[in-house]
Amino acid sequence: MTSLIAFIVLIGVLITAHEFGHYIVAKLCGVKVHTFSIGFGQAILSKTIGETEYRIALLPLGGYVRLHGMEREFGEPEAELDPHQEEQSTVDPDQGRALQDKPAWMRVLIFFAGPAMNLILPFALLPPVFFLAERYDQVIDNQMGAVDEGLPAYKAGLRDGDQILEIDGEKVYAFWQIQEKVNAYKQGTPPLQVKVKRPYTDQALSVELQPELVPSTEAFAHYDQRPPRIGFQPALLAADYVIQADESLFAKAGGQNFDRVIKVNDTEVEGHTQFLGQVIATLKATSNTPNSSADTELTLTVERLKILDKNFKFLRQRQNFELKISMNALKQKIQSLVAKQNLSASQQEQELAQLSLQALGLRQGGACISSIDPKSAAAEVLKVGDCLLAVDQAQHSLAVFFEQRLRYHPEQSKELNILRKGQQQTVQLTLREESHRDPLAGEVKFWQLGFTLSGLSKVKAMLPPQQTENQQRLAFSWAQASKQVSNELTRSIHSLTGLFSGQVSPTQLSGPITIFYIAGQQAEAGWISFINLMVLISLSIALLNLVPIPGLDGGHILFASLEMITGRPLPSRIRGYIQTVGVLMILCLILFALGNDVLRMWRLSQGQ
Repeated sequence: MTSLIAFIVLIGVLITAHEFGHYIVAKLCGVKVHTFSIGFGQAILSKTIGETEYRIALLPLGGYVRLHGMEREFGEPEAELDPHQEEQSTVDPDQGRALQDKPAWMRVLIFFAGPAMNLILPFALLPPVFFLAERYDQVIDNQMGAVDEGLPAYKAGLRDGDQILEIDGEKVYAFWQIQEKVNAYKQGTPPLQVKVKRPYTDQALSVELQPELVPSTEAFAHYDQRPPRIGFQPALLAADYVIQADESLFAKAGGQNFDRVIKVNDTEVEGHTQFLGQVIATLKATSNTPNSSADTELTLTVERLKILDKNFKFLRQRQNFELKISMNALKQKIQSLVAKQNLSASQQEQELAQLSLQALGLRQGGACISSIDPKSAAAEVLKVGDCLLAVDQAQHSLAVFFEQRLRYHPEQSKELNILRKGQQQTVQLTLREESHRDPLAGEVKFWQLGFTLSGLSKVKAMLPPQQTENQQRLAFSWAQASKQVSNELTRSIHSLTGLFSGQVSPTQLSGPITIFYIAGQQAEAGWISFINLMVLISLSIALLNLVPIPGLDGGHILFASLEMITGRPLPSRIRGYIQTVGVLMILCLILFALGNDVLRMWRLSQGQ
């Protein structure tokens, strides 16, 4: 029953919006509207107001608006007057109100109005979701959880944990505002002026940031995109580390690859930023003590996954270990790095977190390989513990950017720069195309990396970003709605064109049975999920109707456009033949989609 109600509401709203677009523009253009119908077949409810019959019909699979003279659009001849009729009005009361009586540009507007309403509808549905839903009372704040070393933010001097306070003179308090500013940046324009506050210090920084275009390939429709990025993620990195050299301070103290630091001295830490903050606090505390020359120890408590059985390496137990590191040795390592890099006192203060990590001989492990499929090509060139430095000469440090680079044109071989026990190496990796069967989507092809990065696979490898109160609910609602519509529309356009180019399998086409099933699933998941589904299908209806196939709105627009160019309409007989072919094409498409639906339902019933 839930699926039936959800389906009727879904189709009812979408079809009403679509047909209302045709209806209202036809009225404005002076075309007589005989019928406004939601559904096909026999009318369940009907009421005539003025000259138009408004009806809800038995089959809720679509709808239509019957315009005066519409039959001529399909190449049908006009009804002829009976010469034997004795009394016959010589004046047509609806003369000039037929669709074909209107200029071609008006007909373009009338036929475009339906898809246009489906494009506009998401902007009416989504803002209330973002404005009213309780989940958006809090939003991600302005802290840079982790900064990628290969992108503009890091190169400008920004580091993990920095808070962005202003961009181009406008205060920002949340991640979505930063996204808006970065996404709006146009290449070739002046850099963004950014003010930043650094944690664990009293420093306020002002930097110039010029976003960089980062290429990626969308996984489903296989199209390329190059969004501007400054290079950070709001999620905090866990305090997981990989040892850079066997003689490092961390290794000598008994540390191992992928140890997670959970305590510094007696203070519990959660995440990479807190760990570095406590190390810095300890360094400063020991430097300010009266007897600072006396050696003290930095005690690190680490959590380690110990293999219980060598034959079953997936069976592991969490164990805690204490590591003791000499503070004097740590300070000496830091001073050696300062001298080697020729840093000033202010630069040393800015880079103290990174210097401390290097002095311990560690690298945050998010971009390091935690497991490898022994049957994959990756097993021939990579080892567990290897850390990625660059893909095809594009340097990064965050796992999310590495995966994006690896999946950019995945059919092409990749050149990987890796760090193995402190030594840099270059290897070539070829991804392997595989497939799996999804009950709804059928056979889905994907490219297997053959390995996993710790930052994308280990439990709690990324910590939830910090939240703040949503202070600008209206602006947030419109920004998020616009972003979602833009993303969904782009994906839908490429999916539709991919059907014609062969990049998207025609087995992905869905008909009313699949929509019926998914509508019920999303309705049970909650009203927000149901609205999101409605948005997606509304955009799909708009795009599908704009395809220039005779019988669809796009076909009518094509005919009217040709008339505008040539100055005369196509002959009725030719138009009729073309329309017939178009209708047959649409029927074949519907039958094919229904076939896909039946196969999906069968797979679901078989638990495939």
